[in-house]
Amino acid sequence: MKKILVLICIVLTQFSVFKLKAQSCGTPIPVNPTVYSSSATARGASSAHCIDVFYHIVRNTNGTNAFSPNNLDDITDDLNEFFSPHDIIINNAGSDFIDNSDFVNIGSENEAATLGQTNNRSGAINYYIVSTLWNTASGSTVLGTANSIPSNNLVIRNDATFTSTSPHEFGHCLNLLHTHQGTAGGSGCAEAIDGSNCDSCGDLICDTPADNGTGVSGGFNPDLTNMMSYYRPRDHFTNEQGTRMRTAIEQESLFDDLTSLACVSISQVNNICFSESTTITLSNLGGATTAWTSSSNVEIISSNNTSATFQPVSGSSQEEGWIRANLNNMIELTEEFWIGNVQFDAGELSGPSTLYVGSDGYYQAPEAQGENYYQWTFPDGGFNIIAGQGKTTARIEAKSTGMKVIELRAYNNCGYRYKYIYVNVKSSSSGGGGSEPCPSTLSVFPNPTTKGDIEARVIYPGDGGGGGDYPCISRTSSSSKGDSSSNSESLQDGLFIITDQFGEVVYEKKHKGKKVKLKLHKLNQGIYTIHYLFNNQELLYAKFIKQ
Repeated sequence: MKKILVLICIVLTQFSVFKLKAQSCGTPIPVNPTVYSSSATARGASSAHCIDVFYHIVRNTNGTNAFSPNNLDDITDDLNEFFSPHDIIINNAGSDFIDNSDFVNIGSENEAATLGQTNNRSGAINYYIVSTLWNTASGSTVLGTANSIPSNNLVIRNDATFTSTSPHEFGHCLNLLHTHQGTAGGSGCAEAIDGSNCDSCGDLICDTPADNGTGVSGGFNPDLTNMMSYYRPRDHFTNEQGTRMRTAIEQESLFDDLTSLACVSISQVNNICFSESTTITLSNLGGATTAWTSSSNVEIISSNNTSATFQPVSGSSQEEGWIRANLNNMIELTEEFWIGNVQFDAGELSGPSTLYVGSDGYYQAPEAQGENYYQWTFPDGGFNIIAGQGKTTARIEAKSTGMKVIELRAYNNCGYRYKYIYVNVKSSSSGGGGSEPCPSTLSVFPNPTTKGDIEARVIYPGDGGGGGDYPCISRTSSSSKGDSSSNSESLQDGLFIITDQFGEVVYEKKHKGKKVKLKLHKLNQGIYTIHYLFNNQELLYAKFIKQ
């Protein structure tokens, strides 16, 4: 019996792969897909993106052979079933007819691209419905295509509008790649079975398992129900796919005017306190009806079609909760929030315990859960914040002597909590060594950098060795390739921090060894500062340009 079950599984897997080959996506794959330098804003229904979709029904020149416009709301509902859980809401912005027999049956990728520019509406995803699409050279039938990745138009065969082809191609429009991206027949590099290169190869997403396009085989264990695969059935996007789509909406110039105000929206809830009840409301509901649900740590006191009032179940809760509006048009809005006071992650506020007047150091505290904002404070005075206010990492300068406290406070509506560190601030003449930094300089090569790979080196100008309490970098006689100076120092174990023009930390890397090579291709173009720290105290820094 066990052998029979195994055989059935093998047959089903092979059938799934057969379907992969028999039905195809016509979307052209980009040679250099976008690797985003930052993620979209955190998930929250109150910040959901509303996208208009405009439908184009292609029929014969005499007006016959038409897809019924009565079905367009149903297509919209189907799209919302898959996209609204990822805070992307689709709005039916209208439709038209394209009466041209030449476009009823699309025979090639070029014809699809031409159709995609016909009656194209700005500020919307244009959804073209035709009778047939072409067959590939391998004999596969194309059911749908986006004209590029990303794109503001897609073309769907009329008998595939209510299948997973519709959200699959819509996902391509919002910059999603196939889960088997980079395998045989595709552009780019393939994702390793262990996912070690998941953020730079394959579909550039790490919560979709590696997929070589042949199902569960050869060590691969892909998600056989992922919407961007070629397997059947397909029924979901992952959280990181949702993030990539929202990032595309926020960052791609093609989508500068894509966001609409016509969709249903929900009010924002950051956090709730035990002593208070909170009301959340819906706007632009139209004729939809609402069913409210919540996490088990939240009690819904009262609700109607447009609002719900709720409160925490327990006064001791310090955790995440949520409330959800399920609409009968398949839209799902889930607002996530924090219950109770702020809670810091484990760990202490760290940084140099000794500073000199006029010197500065980097201080860092653990992240806090449920915070609305951070604030660095100095109860005893005597410090000045150079950069990092509102963040968990700050560069702080000492202004007066004495044993003083640095605090990072995390606030929300229920109060605040803090982390602190005592710092002994000495005068510049105390300790016998002064506060002069090391007499070395930090060199960045190449500068500017175009590819995003740089090498940092310490250049020793003379015989000075620094002094005082500053742990000056020891000199070596080695030199680095490409460095015009033969006096190059090795770096002690320390930390490299890169800040942008606003002083915000955008990159961190611990260093060990002589050569310091940093891969910064994910940084946007701009001017940056690289800081070398030892024991959380800055020794050297230099500016460089990323082109």
